[in-house]
Amino acid sequence: MSSEPVTNTQVLVIDDERTKLYAEIDPPPPATSVCYKISGIVVNLVLLSCVFAFPFVEDILRKESSWGYTPTKFAGLPQLYGLTVIFCIVVPNFVMIYIGFVVTGKGRKKYGYKNPVHYASVDIHVEDVLSGGKLMSNGSVETARRKLDDAVQYSCHQRTHGNTLEWLPTFWSLALIGGSVYPAAAAFWGLLWSISRLIWTIGYSTGNPIDRYGNLLGAAHWQAVLGCFALAIGAASNMLQQQQ
Repeated sequence: MSSEPVTNTQVLVIDDERTKLYAEIDPPPPATSVCYKISGIVVNLVLLSCVFAFPFVEDILRKESSWGYTPTKFAGLPQLYGLTVIFCIVVPNFVMIYIGFVVTGKGRKKYGYKNPVHYASVDIHVEDVLSGGKLMSNGSVETARRKLDDAVQYSCHQRTHGNTLEWLPTFWSLALIGGSVYPAAAAFWGLLWSISRLIWTIGYSTGNPIDRYGNLLGAAHWQAVLGCFALAIGAASNMLQQQQ
């Protein structure tokens, strides 16, 4: 006996339910108070000002005092480059170790996903819920919903690690190049990147993706990358103008 054909109305209803379900999984930013919005604008303006101001400020400091900028035996890098190594390499590595072994490792054990599963197939679990659990849950809507919730939670834990890994090489390369001329500024951006990534990770691993930006500093790691980008451009400009 052939199954009854699905009508256009039924398709529209399912699509609407699917849209609502995805909105529940990854909700839009919640409404915030006027005070919070103003605070966010102030923080962003301060950090963006630092992006443009730091290279000029450190150029002035270098001219005013040679302390910390004396070339060392390590490829002629300034003494303060040690701070760049500490805050842009060492500290971020500890952050990555924490995310990898504590956050994602905890998620893998808690939600029962074994290697080599990297991300859970959230879309398949969504379809399972929409089908009333007929795809993978023996017709149990409750079981299908629990599997979907676990898949979302696990994927949020994994995404904290994946996104951080994706951006770490970019941050490192910009920071190490920019820090060769602007070591103090690079060290500042490295410390900010590490703090922001930890806050971002804690928010993301709640299982509600938008919580990664629930704290004003949760997005500051993007400004840190932008700041190191400006430092790298400034370092390249200095090198091109440098005379023997």
